[in-house]
Amino acid sequence: MSVVVSLLGCGISLTDNQPLMEIVGTVRWVELEGGFFGIVADDNTRYEPLNLPEAYQQDGLRVRLSARIRNDYASIFMWGTIIEILDIQSLD
Repeated sequence: MSVVVSLLGCGISLTDNQPLMEIVGTVRWVELEGGFFGIVADDNTRYEPLNLPEAYQQDGLRVRLSARIRNDYASIFMWGTIIEILDIQSLD
């Protein structure tokens, strides 16, 4: 616990050691707990982005993105792996 607190105090992010992921998939509107946009990868893995830009919030939009898994976040949806998008582009 003291190590975590010390690292946080130094400005070191605990997510920096997460590998960068390249994902190709489809943005989906999910009707759950009020609704949200998720991403279903081509291998059917479900991702719940923390920061999907508004321009990409379109059901059915094909995208390619770079992201990191954010294990330090929790979600009421429990629908997919929580990710932080670092770069995204439309394939449509």
